[in-house]
Amino acid sequence: QSTFTNSIHYRKSVLLATGSRGAPPPDECVRFDAWNRILELRSTSLPPSVLSSSVSSSDGTSVPSQKIEQFPLPTKPIPILDPTTVRSLSLMAASQGATVAVMGSGFEALELAASLAHASQLAASKSSTASNTTNNDDSKKVMLLFGNSGPMSARLPRYLSAAISKRLRLFGIEVEERTMTRYLSMDTPFNGASSKEEPPRLEIYTVKSYDSLDSRRMSADLLVVAPSVDGMNGTAVLPSTVSSTTTQSSTTTVATNNHQPWSSLISRPLLTCYLDDGRIATNSEFHAASSIFAAGSVAKYPNARTGQADVAGGTYLSAQLAGEIAATNMVIESREGDKLSKRKKQSEIEPSSHFQESIPVWRSDVIPYTSTNPNNDKSHSSLSLYSMGIHALCIGRCDSEGMSTHGFWWTNTNQQSSESRRNSDNSESTTEESTGRSVGPNSFMRRATRRFAMKSPKGSVSTRGAFPVYGSGVVYYLDRCGNIQGVMLWGLPFSEDPSFVQSSVNNGLVKRMKDMIRSNGGVAIRDHSENILKDNAGINVDVDLLSYMHLAEESKHLVSLALTGNVDGDKQQKMRVLGRPLHRYTPFKGAELTNLGKMRRKDDMGNVSESDDLFYSSTTPPSSDSIQRVEEMGRPPSLKRIYPMQGGTIPGTTEHNLEMEREARQLQNERSRPPKEEPLWLRQGEEQ
Repeated sequence: QSTFTNSIHYRKSVLLATGSRGAPPPDECVRFDAWNRILELRSTSLPPSVLSSSVSSSDGTSVPSQKIEQFPLPTKPIPILDPTTVRSLSLMAASQGATVAVMGSGFEALELAASLAHASQLAASKSSTASNTTNNDDSKKVMLLFGNSGPMSARLPRYLSAAISKRLRLFGIEVEERTMTRYLSMDTPFNGASSKEEPPRLEIYTVKSYDSLDSRRMSADLLVVAPSVDGMNGTAVLPSTVSSTTTQSSTTTVATNNHQPWSSLISRPLLTCYLDDGRIATNSEFHAASSIFAAGSVAKYPNARTGQADVAGGTYLSAQLAGEIAATNMVIESREGDKLSKRKKQSEIEPSSHFQESIPVWRSDVIPYTSTNPNNDKSHSSLSLYSMGIHALCIGRCDSEGMSTHGFWWTNTNQQSSESRRNSDNSESTTEESTGRSVGPNSFMRRATRRFAMKSPKGSVSTRGAFPVYGSGVVYYLDRCGNIQGVMLWGLPFSEDPSFVQSSVNNGLVKRMKDMIRSNGGVAIRDHSENILKDNAGINVDVDLLSYMHLAEESKHLVSLALTGNVDGDKQQKMRVLGRPLHRYTPFKGAELTNLGKMRRKDDMGNVSESDDLFYSSTTPPSSDSIQRVEEMGRPPSLKRIYPMQGGTIPGTTEHNLEMEREARQLQNERSRPPKEEPLWLRQGEEQ
């Protein structure tokens, strides 16, 4: 095997931003000739043309041992493409009438399925118009497969996730929840010989997560694997084939199929990576080591607000801000080196920038991997979900599994319309409060989505616009201690111009939502306690303590800010919200539900254990040739050898080598999977 080496030189510093990804498709679940029908939205393999690379300084002598080694993987016939190309190919296939299956329940999978349904229906409409016929084909061309209970179930409350499934089915998407994929095959024999004139199709064998006997076989032309990697999901380990064997005279590198963190891909142990997900440990300035920075979902930084290590860019907007801070600190560090080398005063050195904004922002109208120009919102906005009535803005940590939720909803459009007419008949009051216009959130969103509405196959949604799924409302996420950790705006505009979704975000609305999290509801107590006492005379409630009444009043205020917008500043006419919101509470899920999809890793002896080790260990060859490090797999902790070891195989035999290879492959398979992954595949040995 011939290898080529390219050197990547840097003058001052380097920034690592390789992102995160899900678990690779298991080999035992895919027939060999079915790989070319599978696309990964975020690839978990290296292309065969990857060359070994090294990183050194500009002169090549100051840091000669800072080498990043990468070797080509044993190739699979699976296309390795960037996310934008995968999206384009999927849309092309859907527009040509192909059946596309999407695996995943996260936002990226949901948005891709909605875009595919829109492209498929548009192509079918053009075809029927050109042939002057009516398309009576009821077969659904887009399938959404996942093992969770509903779409985006880790972020949304259960009732809202179920409502999204109904809306997706209304627009022609076949939603298969609680469905695990057991095997992928082709509808032709393995040798390719077939009497069928049609092109071969992909066969997907699935089973329900709650009943292993409830199996099904589905056919598709293309499968897109898009597991959720939002927030703490996903893993930052990289596919590589690095394996070093040290002897007294030399160190030999052997090509084996491994997944390694960045700390193992650098010959000097400069970086520290977390053991559970392989992310790089940095400080709040995203400084990982000498002249090395890391930002985005590949790194974790100490969050001073929560006291935990959070992903340095768990969402698109936070990752963009983290990259800007890391780049700024890289420039500052280079200037500091120049000033110190020139013996300038210490007071002239610029202070480093740190991640002050620790509250993430997530938008449902932004596709992270298609963003080309951050200053142009039109270049990376998606209207597929918006036209279906799925529109959300999440501030903070919105986790419906580990937190309880308090939702305040406007769901009755008839009541809002009648109250609007009644308010217009009694509009003789000239007080300052009554000068603003009254509006219902749902009717406003239906008018706003009218020009983007996508007609459903059943024709129930057309030029009237899309009614928001379940209604319009505000959801508050509270942890087990009762602290507000996140706020979600659902079915409401969050742009400066409420009637134009592609305008800039409403900064005043975002600031108010962040203030609710920072003050733990203190701003609601300050601003709404007087109104609560006025509207509820004689109430026996301490208004100085946060209650659901404060959250209800704050929800009205947030909806008013969202509907008013921030186009003309103070000149904009303020919107008043009609109706009393419906309060819906959901408790946090139990441990038996939140642990679904959690990896239970095994130690060296094969026992399932929760290891206390936080970081990957860095094993380096000793500097002295007279000392040799002894590495043994399966050494007993007591050092008392009870023969025969390793299942009765004798070291050096073929059976022993095969068993060691199988154990090493199993270990690398576990390391390539995230600590908390989305349940998509039913792997061998995980049937129960």
